[in-house]
Amino acid sequence: MVFGEGTTELIPGLPEEIAVECLLRIPYGSLSVARAVCRRWRLLVEDAGFFYQRKRSGHTRALICLVQALPITDAGSGGEAAPAPSQEEERRKSGNNGGAPAYGITLFDPETAYWGRLPEIPEYPSGLPLFCHMAGAGERLVAMGGWDPVTWESLRAVWVFDFCTGRWRRGADMPAALSFFACAGTSRGLVFIAGGHDGNKNAQRSAWAYRAREDAWEELPPMADERDECEGLAVAAAGDRGGAEGEEKEEDFWVVSGYATDGQGRFSGSAEAYCARTRRWRRVEGAWPEGRCPRGCAAGLVCWAEDATVRTGTCAVVAGRRVLVSGSAAPETAAAGFYWAEVGERRRGRLEAVRGLPEEFSTFVQSGCCIEI
Repeated sequence: MVFGEGTTELIPGLPEEIAVECLLRIPYGSLSVARAVCRRWRLLVEDAGFFYQRKRSGHTRALICLVQALPITDAGSGGEAAPAPSQEEERRKSGNNGGAPAYGITLFDPETAYWGRLPEIPEYPSGLPLFCHMAGAGERLVAMGGWDPVTWESLRAVWVFDFCTGRWRRGADMPAALSFFACAGTSRGLVFIAGGHDGNKNAQRSAWAYRAREDAWEELPPMADERDECEGLAVAAAGDRGGAEGEEKEEDFWVVSGYATDGQGRFSGSAEAYCARTRRWRRVEGAWPEGRCPRGCAAGLVCWAEDATVRTGTCAVVAGRRVLVSGSAAPETAAAGFYWAEVGERRRGRLEAVRGLPEEFSTFVQSGCCIEI
């Protein structure tokens, strides 16, 4: 790692190697403070090698980020959250500026049971764009697309949250304005997107990769099929043993289910998997239950919405060897339950309730991702 020149010691009185070892142990919530201490600390914390070494030495933390409905606190609601809106209900509400729910980004630390919210995106202080996508790209969190909460225009905007600064910045716009596309991030700092539909409701085959550190887009070969309302997953590449503990693993980008323009709502049981190494797609038959919408509930290639406990407003996020699943048993329920399940070989594990969930974070989740900081 090269952290800049100068004779100033990182920590006075300590050899450089020991000082670096100390700073690798800084909690993720204090990185922005450490960055402000001095120029050398800032150069160290901002260096890509710093996060690589944190990961290799086991000092990172897996955090879960959720696009979650904000509690309704107006007088007419009595301070209670609204029942889980279906995707179709949210679409119908979109013709009415005051009717759609507002969303924020929740940060959940499973190790400490901390629940909190990330700062609002400066352009959208009253709530995230509806149906925006979110993915972890290395040590950064990327949010993109969605519908403007006031004009309902489909957005190309990209926003990147840096845990080192604790701030959002604008990224390079998406190559096209798309809705309901597949999106997944990788530990190597890439965010893949594919499918969805354009402004004329035409399902797409196109695919792109966004490099968060370089803030650049790259066009990928198109998929074989059009896939609207598909789900994106990062899946460990076949034959990848992962190397040493903490090393980055090779991941394929899976686009699960979806439907073609002339097959509105008829969800496919197939998937397409993109290998970044070969730059080729392969089709996977029987990857998903035919006719079932995969949005938000396909973590680990398992349909979590089939579990009666979370069949309404289901969202599932893979976090290491476990999956965080949220939802409720009944449509009229105003609060969501949150559960842990073990990741199995394409089978649902037993759900165990998350303990210590604050009431203000018991609202429904639209989507989520896991990021290692």
